[in-house]
Amino acid sequence: MDNPIRIEFEESRLAAVAYDGASEIGKCAFVVASKNLWEITHTRVHEDYGGQGIAKRLVHCLVEQARKAGAKILPTCSYAKKALAGEDFQDVRYEG
Repeated sequence: MDNPIRIEFEESRLAAVAYDGASEIGKCAFVVASKNLWEITHTRVHEDYGGQGIAKRLVHCLVEQARKAGAKILPTCSYAKKALAGEDFQDVRYEG
C-alpha cells in the first residue's frame, strides 16, 4: 500500500512540511514579521515529487494555521504569491 504524502504544520520550525514516510520532501517556510503578520519566504518540493500539488497543499496548510491564529500572510516567495492570488484568500492575504 502506498504511503500518502503527509503535510504537517511545525510551528517550532516556522514551516509547513511535507513527508513521504519519514523523509522530508518539501517545505513552505515563513517568518513572523509582526504579531499578526506571517511572511511566506520560501516554498520548495523535491524534484522527484513535482507536479503532484504538494506545494499548493503546503501553502494551504499555512493559510489554515494563519486563519486560526488571526494572522495575515504576506507572500514574498513567487509560488506563494501565485497560490494566494485568488479571492478565496482575501481574508488572509496581507494587502499593505
